[in-house]
Amino acid sequence: MEQEKLLGKNCFNSNQEITEYMIPEGIKRIGESCFENCINLRKVVISDSVVGIHKRAFFGCENLEEIKLSENIQYIPEEMFSGCVRLKRIVLPKTIKMISNNAFAGCCSLEEVVIPNEEVKIANTAFEGCTALKFDNAVAIASHFIKPLSVLIHNKANGIGERLRTFAARDFLFDGVECASIGSVLEAFKFADIDKQEEIASMPAWDAYHEGQTEEAVQWQMSRILHWNGTEYHRDEPDYQALLRRLFYSVFEQDAQFRLDVAFLKNASLSSKICGANPQNQVLTKKEYLENLLAFSGGSYTPAEPTERHSVEAKPIVRNQEAMEHKRQKTQKIVVLGGSFNPPTLAHEKILIGAVNQLSADLGIFVPSSDAYVRRKMSKQENGFVLSENQRLKLLQTICKADDRLIVSTCEFSDDGRGHTFDTLQKIQAEYPDALLYFLIGADKLKVIPRWHRGKQFFETFDFAVICRNGTNPSDAIRKNSYLNAYEDIFHLIAEPEGISEISSTLVRNLLQKGDRTAESLLSANVYEEVFKMLQQKNIDSFRGDYDFLSNFYEAVINYQGIQYLNNESAFQAQKCLEESEKMEFSYLSAGKAKRKGRQITLRPDWEQVKVPIMEEIVRAKFSQNPQLAEKLIATADRKIVEGNTWNDTFWGVDAATGKGENHLGEILMKIRGELISGK
Repeated sequence: MEQEKLLGKNCFNSNQEITEYMIPEGIKRIGESCFENCINLRKVVISDSVVGIHKRAFFGCENLEEIKLSENIQYIPEEMFSGCVRLKRIVLPKTIKMISNNAFAGCCSLEEVVIPNEEVKIANTAFEGCTALKFDNAVAIASHFIKPLSVLIHNKANGIGERLRTFAARDFLFDGVECASIGSVLEAFKFADIDKQEEIASMPAWDAYHEGQTEEAVQWQMSRILHWNGTEYHRDEPDYQALLRRLFYSVFEQDAQFRLDVAFLKNASLSSKICGANPQNQVLTKKEYLENLLAFSGGSYTPAEPTERHSVEAKPIVRNQEAMEHKRQKTQKIVVLGGSFNPPTLAHEKILIGAVNQLSADLGIFVPSSDAYVRRKMSKQENGFVLSENQRLKLLQTICKADDRLIVSTCEFSDDGRGHTFDTLQKIQAEYPDALLYFLIGADKLKVIPRWHRGKQFFETFDFAVICRNGTNPSDAIRKNSYLNAYEDIFHLIAEPEGISEISSTLVRNLLQKGDRTAESLLSANVYEEVFKMLQQKNIDSFRGDYDFLSNFYEAVINYQGIQYLNNESAFQAQKCLEESEKMEFSYLSAGKAKRKGRQITLRPDWEQVKVPIMEEIVRAKFSQNPQLAEKLIATADRKIVEGNTWNDTFWGVDAATGKGENHLGEILMKIRGELISGK
């Protein structure tokens, strides 16, 4: 009888059959992860006999739309409804006393939380990512926080502190101009030319910042005059403060995450390590920034109305007809699909093939993102593995074997993951100068592409293949945006292939981690077995991400033969010389500069005979002189270490494309690991 009072831990976990469930009378408790990842569960009624629910009970029930809570529960535990992305409204019972961390995190459709009494205590991460919450409701939630937020805004912060940076990426319009961040707009204020302003406002923040440090830009500090949309603003006059208020209000109106974050600032302690204090050299001071943020937190922010002087007739967009005509004369067509591909799914394959077919293209190219980008992206998710560059390359090559029109480009590998799509397509264009490139995007991305890096040049150099997801027609979005409408002919609408709307890499990762073989139906032929083997294998085949410390480019100071170097690469390249004075020139160089310099010097005559033992000595020095790195090397245990690479180094490593290589560096690392483990 006692068992009947409990729905046990994992009782219905990942059950795909349940669509509705009524917790029967007599049940006292719902166990941990009881309904976790029941992705077809739409409605739940919890009887009033239930007095306790354990954490993650409904975690990941992504189609849950309706739930009635027991009138006798007092506590909503950690992650109870986290990831229930269709849940729109929740009515809390009068007995509720506490809502714990991440209880509703990621419920991005949740609009309203009915709070029954003033005694409810709410953890400040309980509604993280609930960007659809009505503003007043979010302010009310903040008033119930167990401890008011203490937020420090700076570049290395997490959560709200990171998201409220002026440099945080955003997508909003300010006086009709597509903007990439608050910081980008602030830098644009320094320029009088409207075209230049629009270009800078649409740049990623760091690019805009560098533009704002030029000699032309800093001239405003002498005149005290800033500019926006054809109007001059004196830095020290009220009109400029009104302009700032309008800027923040534009973000507030259009950016749901910003709106949620500032709502949660009610009663918060707010400080910042960004923006200076002196208005003589700051377009926005720290004081001005914090005041504008806090003005929203009470829910009573009133922006200054634009005056006549702010109303400037929008300049018509003038196309470079010569450039447009040039690309129409191309003799080939190539469709380019970029992404993390972690892992690549059946949807990726079908989308690219579908676009190639519909455009009668000659080639379809997968462009996987760099390891740095994928790891940064995945770091924001609680769960999920990261396949290395080489592993993702191998999986994409497996897909390409089935269709000789498909290939993989590794042009984004090894970068820092902060590059631009324009630069990527330029690299591909250099390989295929006679081809018109179509960049493949979902219709949901149309609203952000006007602010892409070098957007106008992008439009006049390349075309777009636009996937019409879920039967939507993006023609309206193109017509309503003046920028897109001016280039309407470069957007080619592609029908979404049937049966892929529910497929995502996230879903596949979740299934693979559970060993659920239904993942096989979501992957291309032979990819499932390859991924499964990759998850089981012990090889380390890439010196990136968690294993970047194995690379000779890793910054770790070593002393070799009496000279101190910043990294192994510098020490190794220096040994190509015989004179100590020449070696000293490498001592202060970064790895990249040392490698380039090493290609320009005259090699010592015995280099080919001594380079391997020299490398071994330098690698040994690195791990003997840096104990923390030695511990990390020891932690790799018995895993095979392979320096997989995409730059065709088959001596020190293994070429990822062919699987061929002598792997001398990998062998040296494993030898030194053995010495460290044995204590020699």
